[in-house]
Amino acid sequence: MRRWLVLVPLALLAAPLTAEEPARKNVLLITADTLRAQAVEDTYTPHLDHLAAEGVRFDRAYTPITTTLPAHASIFTSLYPRDHRAYSNVSRLSSKVTTLAEVLDGLGWETACHINMPWLNPDASNVPQGFRTIRRGDRIRKADKTNPWVIDFLAKEHEDPWLLWVHYVDNHTPYHAPGSYDDMYTSEQKNELADVWRYFPPDHQESEHMISWLDGVEYAEEVIDDYHGSATWIDAHVGQIVWELKRTGQWDDTLVVFTSDHGESMGEHDLWFVHAGLFEQTTRVPLIVRDPGGPAGVEVDTVVSTIDVMPTVLNRLSAPTPDGVRGADLWQVLDADGGGVAYLEHTGRQLTGVVTERWKYIRHDKTNRIYSGYPMNAGTLELYDLSADPDELVNLAAEMPDRVAELEALMTRLEAGERGFEELTYEVDEDMREALRAMGYVE
Repeated sequence: MRRWLVLVPLALLAAPLTAEEPARKNVLLITADTLRAQAVEDTYTPHLDHLAAEGVRFDRAYTPITTTLPAHASIFTSLYPRDHRAYSNVSRLSSKVTTLAEVLDGLGWETACHINMPWLNPDASNVPQGFRTIRRGDRIRKADKTNPWVIDFLAKEHEDPWLLWVHYVDNHTPYHAPGSYDDMYTSEQKNELADVWRYFPPDHQESEHMISWLDGVEYAEEVIDDYHGSATWIDAHVGQIVWELKRTGQWDDTLVVFTSDHGESMGEHDLWFVHAGLFEQTTRVPLIVRDPGGPAGVEVDTVVSTIDVMPTVLNRLSAPTPDGVRGADLWQVLDADGGGVAYLEHTGRQLTGVVTERWKYIRHDKTNRIYSGYPMNAGTLELYDLSADPDELVNLAAEMPDRVAELEALMTRLEAGERGFEELTYEVDEDMREALRAMGYVE
């Protein structure tokens, strides 16, 4: 196995490239909302496996934040949330930030995206700035309602190379695994839903959407099985897109990135069907990059981040990378050896963390006890040895103060050079509020 070193301070490696003319490749970026890495590893995903066989699979890729809007903002800007200042699903990305779509639009790429959440729309989040053709997410669409538009786009004649962002939401509550996908997985463990209901946030316990979704469910594992079914369902729709690219003769000219904005907890740490906390279940995400003519069948177990997507794509195209990005071009450290590091934040600035090859460090910056099974208390520190304790069950912070100090200093170094764009929000009307409630977001 070839090992890659990705250290966030090496973002200098993503300095602007101006000597070459951009390579006229298409770029397909697929984000499967709320799809944790373990779900891809533990389920039947033949199309993603095929994609990885033609590219590079990053087994330890992390999102910088576990909330949809800010996580996508980081993917498209290669900035931490502390830089772009979009910290929640009611945030608005500053127009002064440069996105991947803006760079490619300026170089003559056709830019298009299919959005499936209202809070990602340009008039709300501003995350799609730079995309010229936008299918708005005024309502929640599942994959079977998304792919016809995507395939129609791919079937058209294109005079210029294109950037296409496809956003899937089927892995987000309420999990969507229709037909045979609903019965594809059966867990042996059985926890009665009534017994774990007390761990749900109060707004979930009182939500008519959550109550309706879970009506008639006896065991929590029935919901987990649906989540796993939704992973295979998404894989099938990725396969449809790949097939269309091959049918239209575009596959050999298309760079493909598949990833997620964040993961999901399935009862670990008494967090049920939410993406709270900075544990592996919510921060580690799938990441596959397939560059035609590039490395194939490579598995990388170095720690990387989704902030590396933007500079990696741009450097594959020999296109200029904006100054000040946090991420690094993964290809430029192909032959390095080492563990890597990723910086982590939590919505509302409640938690800050860092993960290295061996260690996960989490600092509680605010008090928030909405999750009864995992209360956040300002001043609490968590330290986990991932090599010996991959489930993050034994907190070593109290007995290893020197390690805590070392990782705290590492976080400080990673935070250096904070960009500090203006922190903005958009006006949340009742329709948006109801859409957020329907997807399980709390007030």
